[in-house]
Amino acid sequence: MGLAHRQPSKGLLPGHMSRDDYLAASTVLDDLELVRRPDSVGVERAAALAADRSLRFFDALFIDLALEVGVPLLTSDARLARATAGLIDTVLLRGIEP
Repeated sequence: MGLAHRQPSKGLLPGHMSRDDYLAASTVLDDLELVRRPDSVGVERAAALAADRSLRFFDALFIDLALEVGVPLLTSDARLARATAGLIDTVLLRGIEP
């Protein structure tokens, strides 16, 4: 399974891959040793966030890091701010284009 082909930047797309396969594919990043932070557990948490909240995987990595460190998420993306409601304190930066 080619990760770049099956795990698009927009996260899990319905009909392309099951949630379980998507989560399993995220472990390839750790196997390649390309990710130093987060560790494999953080990558799996981010993949779950992306799948469960229809987030881009890259965004989910930042959310997971903010949760782990205990800081609010700063974003100029209103859609991302709405998607994280109830999960993490999020500050929507106005006047900055995503």
